Amino acid sequence: MLIIILSLSASFGMFLSFNYKSFGFHEIHDDKYMSFIGICASLVNGFSRLLWGVLLDKYSFKTITTIINCVLLVGCIVVDYAVSNKVAYLILVCIVYGCFAGNYSIYSPMTYKIVGKVLGSKVYFLTYFGFSMGILLYY
Repeated sequence: MLIIILSLSASFGMFLSFNYKSFGFHEIHDDKYMSFIGICASLVNGFSRLLWGVLLDKYSFKTITTIINCVLLVGCIVVDYAVSNKVAYLILVCIVYGCFAGNYSIYSPMTYKIVGKVLGSKVYFLTYFGFSMGILLYY
């Protein structure tokens, strides 16, 4: 079940993380600015993993997953509109990168919680097939 949830959650985040530059070049013709977006989004991605880990300690997995998926859904809907504005596109890509990073922070503890410490290390890699399935779903 975790693999299916992760597949659906990761599809848009992976699409935008792989293609934010080529997608943005349709409207924003500034390579330096697109690189700046990538730098900012990468920083947000790294720091937000800490935030999602702390939130998982305070709130349930279901709540955190719902928040991540709702934000990614809204991002998926507004990305066509945000790309026409440099600042809006920067904010959107950073938010999507931050939420996408939440998947990495919350699924590993949940795998161990569901199957236990002994089996957790043996089946942990299976959870991450969800990322591969997610990108296939998007394309």
